[in-house]
Amino acid sequence: MKTSARNQFAGPVIAIKEGVVDTEVTLRLAPELVLTAIVTRESAENLGLTQGRDVLAF
Repeated sequence: MKTSARNQFAGPVIAIKEGVVDTEVTLRLAPELVLTAIVTRESAENLGLTQGRDVLAF
């Protein structure tokens, strides 16, 4: 898969692991492909990230 700064990845949130400061968010992009991102807890709350929600990652 070739990516660039202009790529957008869409998929549902399949897992959220909250830490003290950061939150690990995993998206399912395809049956055999996931994307995991680390964001601040505050950002995850502000974005309303919840398991099952469809999101875009840039």
